[in-house]
Amino acid sequence: SFAVGVPKYRTDSEPSETRQSADTSAHSWVAQLAATTGLVGLGAFVAIAVVGMVVVVRSGFQPIAWAGAGMLAAFLGAGLTTVNGVGSEWLFWASVGAIGAVTARPLDGSQGITSPANNRAARRRGSQRPSLKIAGRDLVGVACVALGMVAALSTLTALDASHAAKASQQARLQGRSPQAIEFGLRATRGDQGRPDYWDTLGLAYVEAQRLNDAALAFRRASELAPYDVRYLGDLARAYLELAQKGDTAAGRRARDAAETAVRADPNNPQAQFTRALVMQVTDDLPEALRSAERALALDPQSMTDALWVTATQIELASGHPTEAVSVARQGLAVFGATKRTIPLRMELARALAASGGRSDALHELDIALSIQPNDPSVLQLRAQINAGSGS
Repeated sequence: SFAVGVPKYRTDSEPSETRQSADTSAHSWVAQLAATTGLVGLGAFVAIAVVGMVVVVRSGFQPIAWAGAGMLAAFLGAGLTTVNGVGSEWLFWASVGAIGAVTARPLDGSQGITSPANNRAARRRGSQRPSLKIAGRDLVGVACVALGMVAALSTLTALDASHAAKASQQARLQGRSPQAIEFGLRATRGDQGRPDYWDTLGLAYVEAQRLNDAALAFRRASELAPYDVRYLGDLARAYLELAQKGDTAAGRRARDAAETAVRADPNNPQAQFTRALVMQVTDDLPEALRSAERALALDPQSMTDALWVTATQIELASGHPTEAVSVARQGLAVFGATKRTIPLRMELARALAASGGRSDALHELDIALSIQPNDPSVLQLRAQINAGSGS
């Protein structure tokens, strides 16, 4: 489908929001249908629209049919350059459905019922000559309606799973990890094919520090959507936490997940950031630096503050304090004086201290304290720099 193909053909010159998102719909019904149904599907779709318009013109003045034609034309016109997805495609089918319902002719080849008089005459004919064919058609119609109702009822489980996934997210953000896990399990049991539900469950496990279970959930999400590097990123981070707790095999798995993410979507800065973080934690600084520089080159105005912090740390650990200062200042220019910049200001202070700018380092920490007074980590680093150690 469209979402599967985007990472393969994503270039390094796209707008930043396009490079980082998991696009699921094209900005055109033509492109969307061609990508997801092929030329045959696109031709069938166009044929439906053409036949619908022809039928409206031939049927004379029927207000409902012409209203449907207007909505159909509006959808097709706007949809040439607008996102096409489930949220808007119903307009097309509602339009052609209305046209079909108003202009439909009986199967016996007559010209249809266009007036109350014809309608009464048809009812009289029908009452005088019962037709087995009509009865058969009615039976088929009832069967179709019954099947439709069964299909509609079958979606209730999926709807419950969606609500459970949302409840899991809310419980996790409120620090209620047992409830988050319970709702996450309910979501994955109700609709096992949705990778975002497995990712939600994995995040709930992380909140509860059940990292092995989290890794299993993230791995399932990445198996269902191997083209979406967000799930591979969560999987790599879960493995990193396990590695930092002494699981040596988890470090290798984290590297495998990071490499898979870069192969799947090489021009996505999030994939490169994941690889940089993994290489940093597993002490492969040259590769960490390569991926960090690539991530920033792909998204030089990145709003991901952790990327700037990681890139600064890698430059400093690689023995490049001047470059670390430059990266940190670029990040601060993006975010300004906000609380989220405090970790980056701390890394900038370390880099300044390492390059001999002790007073500048203290100045950056003073700015951090003006944003977040009495921050213990900032005060501790300030004391270390004053004592002659910025590590």
